[in-house]
Amino acid sequence: MGILSGTGILDGTGILFQSGILVPPSFSPLDLSPALWLDASDATTLYDATTGGSLVAADGTIARWEDKSGNGRHMGQSTGVQQPLRKTLIQNGKDVVRFDGANDFMQSLLADNDLTTFTIFSVHLKNTSKTQGILYTGNASSNGLGFLEFSGNRSVLFGGVAFLDDGTFPNSSFELWAARRTGGTTSLNVNGASQALSNPTSTPSPPSGTTIIGTDNNSTHLDGDIAEILMFSTALSDTDRAAVESYLNSKWAIY
Repeated sequence: MGILSGTGILDGTGILFQSGILVPPSFSPLDLSPALWLDASDATTLYDATTGGSLVAADGTIARWEDKSGNGRHMGQSTGVQQPLRKTLIQNGKDVVRFDGANDFMQSLLADNDLTTFTIFSVHLKNTSKTQGILYTGNASSNGLGFLEFSGNRSVLFGGVAFLDDGTFPNSSFELWAARRTGGTTSLNVNGASQALSNPTSTPSPPSGTTIIGTDNNSTHLDGDIAEILMFSTALSDTDRAAVESYLNSKWAIY
Protein backbone atom coordinates (compact mmCIF):
# COMPACT_ATOMS: atom_id res chain seq x y z
CA MET A 1 0.00 0.00 0.00
CA GLY A 2 1.54 3.30 -1.05
CA ILE A 3 1.59 6.58 0.86
CA LEU A 4 0.17 9.59 -0.96
CA SER A 5 2.45 12.62 -0.63
CA GLY A 6 2.73 16.06 -2.16
CA THR A 7 4.96 14.74 -4.90
CA GLY A 8 3.43 11.36 -5.63
CA ILE A 9 3.07 7.91 -4.14
CA LEU A 10 5.79 6.48 -1.93
CA ASP A 11 6.25 2.74 -1.62
CA GLY A 12 8.97 0.36 -0.50
CA THR A 13 10.86 0.40 -3.79
CA GLY A 14 10.60 3.84 -5.30
CA ILE A 15 8.69 7.08 -5.71
CA LEU A 16 5.97 7.48 -8.32
CA PHE A 17 5.85 11.19 -9.03
CA GLN A 18 3.09 13.19 -10.67
CA SER A 19 4.97 13.06 -13.97
CA GLY A 20 4.63 9.28 -13.92
CA ILE A 21 8.39 8.74 -13.51
CA LEU A 22 9.45 5.97 -11.14
CA VAL A 23 12.63 7.05 -9.38
CA PRO A 24 14.38 4.55 -7.10
CA PRO A 25 15.35 5.81 -3.64
CA SER A 26 18.99 5.25 -4.59
CA PHE A 27 18.80 7.64 -7.59
CA SER A 28 21.77 9.99 -7.85
CA PRO A 29 22.53 12.68 -10.44
CA LEU A 30 25.80 10.79 -10.98
CA ASP A 31 23.72 8.12 -12.74
CA LEU A 32 23.37 10.60 -15.63
CA SER A 33 27.02 11.83 -15.73
CA PRO A 34 26.67 15.56 -14.98
CA ALA A 35 29.33 18.00 -16.14
CA LEU A 36 28.93 20.06 -12.93
CA TRP A 37 27.20 19.39 -9.60
CA LEU A 38 27.17 21.94 -6.79
CA ASP A 39 25.28 20.92 -3.65
CA ALA A 40 25.08 23.47 -0.82
CA SER A 41 23.55 20.89 1.53
CA ASP A 42 26.83 18.93 1.50
CA ALA A 43 29.03 20.79 4.00
CA THR A 44 32.03 18.66 3.00
CA THR A 45 32.22 20.57 -0.31
CA LEU A 46 32.59 24.08 1.18
CA TYR A 47 36.08 25.35 2.09
CA ASP A 48 37.58 28.60 3.37
CA ALA A 49 40.52 28.63 0.92
CA THR A 50 40.81 28.16 -2.84
CA THR A 51 43.34 25.38 -2.25
CA GLY A 52 43.59 23.29 0.90
CA GLY A 53 41.94 25.08 3.79
CA SER A 54 39.29 24.00 6.29
CA LEU A 55 35.59 23.26 6.01
CA VAL A 56 33.39 26.34 6.39
CA ALA A 57 31.46 26.81 9.62
CA ALA A 58 27.93 28.23 9.75
CA ASP A 59 27.87 31.86 8.53
CA GLY A 60 31.46 31.52 7.33
CA THR A 61 32.75 32.80 3.99
CA ILE A 62 33.28 30.30 1.16
CA ALA A 63 36.43 30.41 -0.96
CA ARG A 64 35.93 27.04 -2.69
CA TRP A 65 32.76 25.12 -3.55
CA GLU A 66 33.73 21.69 -4.76
CA ASP A 67 32.12 20.03 -7.76
CA LYS A 68 30.59 16.63 -6.95
CA SER A 69 30.42 15.50 -10.60
CA GLY A 70 33.98 14.15 -10.54
CA ASN A 71 35.05 16.57 -13.30
CA GLY A 72 36.92 18.94 -11.01
CA ARG A 73 34.94 22.07 -11.95
CA HIS A 74 35.33 23.51 -8.46
CA MET A 75 34.17 27.09 -7.92
CA GLY A 76 36.61 29.50 -6.33
CA GLN A 77 36.79 33.06 -5.00
CA SER A 78 40.05 34.28 -3.47
CA THR A 79 38.88 37.83 -2.64
CA GLY A 80 37.32 37.87 0.82
CA VAL A 81 34.74 40.62 0.26
CA GLN A 82 33.44 38.77 -2.82
CA GLN A 83 32.97 35.42 -1.07
CA PRO A 84 29.41 34.16 -0.41
CA LEU A 85 28.31 32.77 2.95
CA ARG A 86 27.29 29.32 4.16
CA LYS A 87 23.83 29.68 5.72
CA THR A 88 22.45 26.68 7.62
CA LEU A 89 18.95 25.18 7.91
CA ILE A 90 17.38 27.53 5.35
CA GLN A 91 15.30 25.38 2.98
CA ASN A 92 13.73 22.07 4.04
CA GLY A 93 16.26 21.91 6.88
CA LYS A 94 19.21 22.16 4.50
CA ASP A 95 22.03 24.64 3.99
CA VAL A 96 22.40 27.13 1.13
CA VAL A 97 25.08 29.42 -0.26
CA ARG A 98 24.12 33.09 0.11
CA PHE A 99 25.21 35.89 -2.26
CA ASP A 100 25.00 39.56 -1.20
CA GLY A 101 23.81 41.19 -4.45
CA ALA A 102 26.75 43.61 -4.43
CA ASN A 103 29.87 41.81 -5.59
CA ASP A 104 29.80 38.14 -4.50
CA PHE A 105 30.48 35.50 -7.14
CA MET A 106 32.48 32.30 -7.69
CA GLN A 107 34.21 31.10 -10.83
CA SER A 108 35.46 27.80 -12.24
CA LEU A 109 38.95 27.49 -13.70
CA LEU A 110 37.76 25.05 -16.36
CA ALA A 111 36.15 26.13 -19.63
CA ASP A 112 32.98 24.69 -21.15
CA ASN A 113 33.23 25.20 -24.91
CA ASP A 114 30.66 24.93 -27.71
CA LEU A 115 27.70 23.80 -25.62
CA THR A 116 25.25 23.38 -28.49
CA THR A 117 23.13 21.05 -26.36
CA PHE A 118 22.68 21.15 -22.59
CA THR A 119 20.38 20.56 -19.64
CA ILE A 120 20.79 22.77 -16.58
CA PHE A 121 19.01 22.62 -13.23
CA SER A 122 19.13 25.22 -10.48
CA VAL A 123 17.42 25.53 -7.10
CA HIS A 124 17.71 29.16 -6.03
CA LEU A 125 16.04 32.20 -4.47
CA LYS A 126 16.41 35.92 -5.19
CA ASN A 127 15.38 38.76 -2.90
CA THR A 128 14.91 41.77 -5.19
CA SER A 129 13.56 42.45 -8.67
CA LYS A 130 16.69 44.06 -10.03
CA THR A 131 18.36 42.32 -12.96
CA GLN A 132 20.73 39.73 -11.53
CA GLY A 133 22.66 36.68 -12.63
CA ILE A 134 22.41 33.22 -11.12
CA LEU A 135 24.54 31.03 -13.37
CA TYR A 136 26.64 32.00 -16.39
CA THR A 137 29.07 30.34 -18.79
CA GLY A 138 30.93 32.58 -21.22
CA ASN A 139 33.43 35.36 -21.70
CA ALA A 140 31.04 38.12 -22.82
CA SER A 141 27.33 38.81 -23.20
CA SER A 142 27.59 37.86 -26.87
CA ASN A 143 28.29 34.18 -26.12
CA GLY A 144 26.90 33.50 -22.65
CA LEU A 145 24.83 30.62 -21.34
CA GLY A 146 22.97 30.71 -18.06
CA PHE A 147 20.10 31.79 -15.85
CA LEU A 148 19.22 35.32 -14.83
CA GLU A 149 16.37 37.50 -13.63
CA PHE A 150 15.76 40.18 -16.24
CA SER A 151 13.18 42.96 -15.82
CA GLY A 152 11.14 40.79 -13.46
CA ASN A 153 11.11 37.75 -15.78
CA ARG A 154 12.96 34.47 -15.67
CA SER A 155 15.51 34.27 -18.46
CA VAL A 156 17.59 31.53 -20.06
CA LEU A 157 20.61 33.09 -21.73
CA PHE A 158 22.12 31.18 -24.64
CA GLY A 159 24.72 32.53 -27.05
CA GLY A 160 23.94 36.06 -25.91
CA VAL A 161 20.20 35.69 -26.63
CA ALA A 162 17.85 36.03 -23.65
CA PHE A 163 14.89 33.64 -23.80
CA LEU A 164 12.31 35.21 -21.46
CA ASP A 165 9.33 33.46 -19.94
CA ASP A 166 5.96 35.17 -19.62
CA GLY A 167 5.71 34.88 -15.85
CA THR A 168 6.92 36.93 -12.91
CA PHE A 169 9.97 35.77 -10.98
CA PRO A 170 8.89 36.08 -7.30
CA ASN A 171 11.09 37.46 -4.56
CA SER A 172 12.07 35.37 -1.51
CA SER A 173 10.73 32.07 -2.88
CA PHE A 174 12.90 29.13 -3.85
CA GLU A 175 12.30 27.85 -7.37
CA LEU A 176 13.54 24.86 -9.36
CA TRP A 177 14.52 25.70 -12.95
CA ALA A 178 15.29 23.10 -15.62
CA ALA A 179 16.47 24.42 -18.99
CA ARG A 180 17.25 22.29 -22.03
CA ARG A 181 18.59 23.00 -25.51
CA THR A 182 17.98 20.31 -28.12
CA GLY A 183 17.11 20.23 -31.81
CA GLY A 184 17.61 23.99 -32.08
CA THR A 185 14.99 24.75 -29.41
CA THR A 186 15.45 26.12 -25.89
CA SER A 187 12.90 25.15 -23.21
CA LEU A 188 12.42 25.94 -19.53
CA ASN A 189 10.52 24.18 -16.75
CA VAL A 190 9.86 26.04 -13.49
CA ASN A 191 8.75 23.94 -10.53
CA GLY A 192 7.94 21.10 -12.92
CA ALA A 193 5.78 23.19 -15.28
CA SER A 194 6.74 24.13 -18.85
CA GLN A 195 7.17 27.86 -19.50
CA ALA A 196 6.44 29.80 -22.69
CA LEU A 197 9.72 31.37 -23.84
CA SER A 198 10.30 34.20 -26.28
CA ASN A 199 12.01 33.14 -29.53
CA PRO A 200 12.67 29.55 -28.37
CA THR A 201 13.98 28.43 -31.79
CA SER A 202 16.47 31.28 -32.24
CA THR A 203 19.88 29.85 -33.19
CA PRO A 204 22.66 31.98 -31.68
CA SER A 205 26.30 30.97 -31.71
CA PRO A 206 27.15 28.39 -29.02
CA PRO A 207 28.64 29.82 -25.83
CA SER A 208 32.16 29.21 -24.62
CA GLY A 209 34.17 30.26 -21.60
CA THR A 210 34.30 29.61 -17.88
CA THR A 211 31.33 28.99 -15.59
CA ILE A 212 30.53 31.50 -12.87
CA ILE A 213 27.75 31.55 -10.27
CA GLY A 214 26.09 34.40 -8.41
CA THR A 215 26.41 36.76 -11.38
CA ASP A 216 26.20 37.01 -15.16
CA ASN A 217 29.69 37.83 -16.43
CA ASN A 218 30.38 39.69 -13.16
CA SER A 219 28.05 42.58 -14.08
CA THR A 220 24.74 41.94 -12.26
CA HIS A 221 24.99 40.04 -8.98
CA LEU A 222 22.56 37.70 -7.25
CA ASP A 223 20.94 38.95 -4.06
CA GLY A 224 19.80 35.57 -2.78
CA ASP A 225 20.63 31.91 -2.24
CA ILE A 226 21.78 29.00 -4.37
CA ALA A 227 20.88 25.57 -3.04
CA GLU A 228 21.95 23.26 -5.88
CA ILE A 229 23.13 23.41 -9.50
CA LEU A 230 23.41 20.55 -11.98
CA MET A 231 24.74 21.04 -15.50
CA PHE A 232 24.75 18.38 -18.23
CA SER A 233 26.51 18.85 -21.57
CA THR A 234 23.79 16.76 -23.22
CA ALA A 235 20.07 17.21 -23.75
CA LEU A 236 18.53 14.81 -21.24
CA SER A 237 15.48 12.84 -22.31
CA ASP A 238 12.09 13.84 -20.91
CA THR A 239 12.28 10.87 -18.57
CA ASP A 240 15.72 11.75 -17.23
CA ARG A 241 14.89 15.44 -16.89
CA ALA A 242 11.76 14.55 -14.90
CA ALA A 243 13.80 12.20 -12.70
CA VAL A 244 16.26 14.98 -11.82
CA GLU A 245 13.43 17.44 -11.18
CA SER A 246 11.74 14.93 -8.88
CA TYR A 247 15.03 14.24 -7.07
CA LEU A 248 15.63 17.96 -6.46
CA ASN A 249 12.04 18.71 -5.46
CA SER A 250 11.97 15.80 -3.01
CA LYS A 251 15.24 17.00 -1.51
CA TRP A 252 14.46 20.72 -1.26
CA ALA A 253 10.63 20.70 -0.99
CA ILE A 254 10.11 23.43 -3.58
CA TYR A 255 6.59 22.65 -4.86
